[in-house]
Amino acid sequence: MATALKDGCDLVSFSGDKLLGGPQAGLVVGAQALIEKLRRDMLTRCLRLDKTMLAGLEATLRLHALGEDAACQRIPVLRMLALTADELKKLNVENVIADVHTVSGSFNALVKALH
Repeated sequence: MATALKDGCDLVSFSGDKLLGGPQAGLVVGAQALIEKLRRDMLTRCLRLDKTMLAGLEATLRLHALGEDAACQRIPVLRMLALTADELKKLNVENVIADVHTVSGSFNALVKALH
């Protein structure tokens, strides 16, 4: 995202959950004048986030502002993605994965394994 802006893109959209490890949210960054145009669009009202999602997004961004290490330690999905092969072996992930049958089940199983 930052590279795209540095390379001259006026607007960049991305997924809050996939890129940041936060709540599911479509985000747009870029030139202020273009962001203002988007805000005035009639569709903005039906696509906006509710207060709970905004609070989750704010908390996630605050963790990222503390630095990559802080974000990786405090955001579960980033912590899991940062595990080395040796760390995964210590968690006996093969057995955890064998017990998983759903996406939500896999997340819960990995969270339990990490704690």
